[in-house]
Amino acid sequence: MLIEALAGSGKTTTLVWLLKSLSKLNLIKNKKIIYLAFNKSIQEELSEKLAGTTVPAQTTHSFGFGCVKAAYGNSVRLNGRLLNDAFVKAICDDNGWRYTKAGFKNARQEPEYALRSAVMELVGYVKSMAIFPSLNKTWQFSDEQKEEIQELINKRACLAQEVAQAKYAEEDNPNFYRPEREAQVLRNVVQRNNQGLLHDDTLTLIFREIMSACLALQKPMNVAFLGPVGTYSEAAVYKHFGHQAQIIPLQTIDEVFREVEVGTAHYGVVPVENSTEGGVNQTLDCFINTPLKICGEIELPIHHYLLSKSLEIEQIKRIYSHQQSFAQCRSWLDNRLPTIERIAVNSNAEAARRVADEVGAAAIAGKTAAEIYQLQIVAERIEDDINNTTRFAVIGQTEPPPSGYDKTSLLLSNPNKSGALYHLLEPFAENNVNMTRIESRPSRQGIWEYIFFVEIEGHIKDAPIAKSLHRLKKHTSLVKHIGSYPRI
Repeated sequence: MLIEALAGSGKTTTLVWLLKSLSKLNLIKNKKIIYLAFNKSIQEELSEKLAGTTVPAQTTHSFGFGCVKAAYGNSVRLNGRLLNDAFVKAICDDNGWRYTKAGFKNARQEPEYALRSAVMELVGYVKSMAIFPSLNKTWQFSDEQKEEIQELINKRACLAQEVAQAKYAEEDNPNFYRPEREAQVLRNVVQRNNQGLLHDDTLTLIFREIMSACLALQKPMNVAFLGPVGTYSEAAVYKHFGHQAQIIPLQTIDEVFREVEVGTAHYGVVPVENSTEGGVNQTLDCFINTPLKICGEIELPIHHYLLSKSLEIEQIKRIYSHQQSFAQCRSWLDNRLPTIERIAVNSNAEAARRVADEVGAAAIAGKTAAEIYQLQIVAERIEDDINNTTRFAVIGQTEPPPSGYDKTSLLLSNPNKSGALYHLLEPFAENNVNMTRIESRPSRQGIWEYIFFVEIEGHIKDAPIAKSLHRLKKHTSLVKHIGSYPRI
């Protein structure tokens, strides 16, 4: 930022002039000046040049960059530089800058971040007063780019509406969701970003939301998931479908399958596998009898928080959570709360909802659940594996065509006899088909009989996979294709 650059370059005179100019322009309440001390020498020089100026100071910006609070004599040392503590009390504007009570804690730990936000406020006024013409040109160019981007997005929306009108003219219930096409678009976005400043995930999120908004213009998308609101499943829905999707929270995974089967929901999102605890058995069992297909997958990093109405961990008498979350936080719980009762419920958000009405209870859930149910975060990131990730499946009644980079999921079974598993796997090896996952579940058709969930690289329409399945059907009691879909 401008002020930080001036201070860091030793141009103290310019910095003092800028601060005093802002004061004279009545941009600072009570004609006071923010005291910026980046190192001891500059602090001393500023003290001399600003003799007679009242410090500390408080400024506010009417457009909402918030409140900046500088406390003289209460500075902290960070990386060899002196910075005033408590720079930011609260920052909140339309762009989503927020400092709540938890945010204020972060501001105290990261005063440089808080300071940069404050400087953005001051430089905004500098720009508006045309003190630096070169900055004016930069902002003007930026505004023109914003207008161009907005115009292109509106054109994209208009094209989406035209496509919808054409399709409805030809059929009564057209399908607009094309997971293979969306996957191709997002891959191209990442490929074009090889030298871009924005992270791939950031650009992917932007394009996903644009596609979500355009899809909503064509046909609102109803998506079912394991509820209530605030679950990781809901987060997975928004990551894949964007925030224009119309969500349908349900109480169990079985209900998600049923709602999609009867058509109440166009698609469902269900957890399939966790990197720590393996497969989600309830989901795997539902695939055995359902006619639905997997048409997409979502990977979501999972970070668990211990939530309660009180911040006092000693007051916790029982903990609610989903059984998978208990398993993913087992070591932390055994070390910190070994004697506390653990009660399994259908979802983490359901656990948070219960805790909101109980004294002495805690829940393991995500940050979103804490916000929704107004709970305190007692402990952060309590999962045993810092890379804890859950994979979700998008289920629906359609089968996406090949996208060029796909995965296929199968259910396979053979009678319990010598070499049964070998005969299941041999056709894939012979046709150079790479298997990425295999997991067994009781078939419920007989004692010690199993069904294997298998995932392989490629689409069912690819020749090597077609040959493998043709061979399997001759020697296998069950071959069920449960989906070919774009890989992440």
